[in-house]
Amino acid sequence: LGDVYKRQSLVGADISYQKTSTGQYQVTLNNYYYCPTPWNQFGNSVGIRCTAPNQPDQYFSLSSMAPTSGTEISQVCSSSLSNTQCSGGTLVGIKKYTYQGLITLSDSVPEWTLSYVDHQRAISSNILTDQGMVVQAVIKTNENNSSFIFTNRPAPILEASQSLDYSYAGTDPDEDSITYTFINSMYMDTNANYSPVIYASGYSGSNPMFTSILDSLSGQLSTAFLPANTVYFVAVKVSEYDRITKELKGSVTQDMLFSSQSLLNILPEAQGIQINNGVGTLIDSTTLQASVGDTLNFSIPVLENDTTSTIQLQHNIADALPGANVTVVNGNPATVNISWQVPFGASTSNYFTVKATDDQCPMLGICLLYTSPSPRDRTRS
Repeated sequence: LGDVYKRQSLVGADISYQKTSTGQYQVTLNNYYYCPTPWNQFGNSVGIRCTAPNQPDQYFSLSSMAPTSGTEISQVCSSSLSNTQCSGGTLVGIKKYTYQGLITLSDSVPEWTLSYVDHQRAISSNILTDQGMVVQAVIKTNENNSSFIFTNRPAPILEASQSLDYSYAGTDPDEDSITYTFINSMYMDTNANYSPVIYASGYSGSNPMFTSILDSLSGQLSTAFLPANTVYFVAVKVSEYDRITKELKGSVTQDMLFSSQSLLNILPEAQGIQINNGVGTLIDSTTLQASVGDTLNFSIPVLENDTTSTIQLQHNIADALPGANVTVVNGNPATVNISWQVPFGASTSNYFTVKATDDQCPMLGICLLYTSPSPRDRTRS
């Protein structure tokens, strides 16, 4: 199956899978492209390659999901959508294209690697030109496992005057232990091998944009101020481990572009956890520790110094803290209030993400932050 050949417009991709039965997996690929991107450059399907040691390669087709013309996800307010490059305007426009397909792999082979190749990575500040992109997933066939699914904001545009605060949000259907790791961005070389890209001087997979720091447990990405009008590709691998055996169950990767512009828009900033009932211990501004049986009652306010802005909050708390009572008050400041009784057997780390978006036009200001209520089981020494 042919790889996708397009003009240099790809700003990101990620891959995930769901095990549906023995040896069968539903694979989902998300691609993100700059506009304008005529649909006839894509086709109705893309190919993935499955490899394993001492096994012949297998190729599968993933079909385009509706809408086949893509979904616009440009980082603009609703009244400015008609002014993006997706509609013939001048503001940065980005579309998301999703492909899915059911594949069958031999379960007598313990591990398969799924790879998707695109040859038209967008030009960036940290990777030399004329290199494509590869995103991959590792399937352990002896595991009854469905992969981590990325839900983070694709191809974010950052305010050049503020430091980066960004979370690799996502969900894991099996509630496995998750780790996040910087990896080299990959491309397919002229010998059809998957190789690390060649980085510009001063950059690497482990330092893709100046002094980048990625928290391996929470997926929180931070870095110092970025110069205006610069763009950086950041590749991350998310690995899943069995909570009991600690064995690797699988992994997926994402490669995504981060842009920095002078938006003239002050971004929302989280003010840290505030305990409302005296229960729990603050480890730092984003980590709260408690014991099994405790009822936590805490808030996370988000403030923007531009008093004309209204902040709206979104979150995935229900996935991370089952049974929690959550209320959200939008405004400036905006606040999310959480009440949660720590159940017996709760994971020792429970990460959730709060997304704060202001209403400034034309470019929205977005802040993604993580928080972790961490139970301390009284039955443990």
